[in-house]
Amino acid sequence: MRERGITLVEALVVIAILVILMAIAFPSFNRWRVKVSIEGDVKDIYAMIQRARAMAFTRKVDLTVQANGPSVCITGPNINECIPLSNPFTGSVDVSRRGYFSTQGTIRYNGTSEVNPSYDCLVISVNRVRMGVWDANTATCRAK
Repeated sequence: MRERGITLVEALVVIAILVILMAIAFPSFNRWRVKVSIEGDVKDIYAMIQRARAMAFTRKVDLTVQANGPSVCITGPNINECIPLSNPFTGSVDVSRRGYFSTQGTIRYNGTSEVNPSYDCLVISVNRVRMGVWDANTATCRAK
């Protein structure tokens, strides 16, 4: 009678193949995870800026949105709201009591990651916020 099953050698070969595949896939997975994390932080900052804009308009106060390291904060008279970020960002924008941006500029990712996210900065004009990609050569955020 012939017994069915796998031998120890066959099991070891399958395990070795799986280990090799995991070693190949892990760096790609890690880069993807960092890329998604940066893009998620940009979306969180975008939402925070829009929240500050609505608060400034409804409460008739001037506010500042500032990204400093791993957090972004809305500050103003009797207002100090912050949210944590997964990555370091830098930059700030002032929001007038009419809901316009008093200062034009950028808020951008300030880390050392070697990934290429779809967007890693926000460009702010007088009445608009757009997500974009930081161009280190020109030191500007190119809106998408």
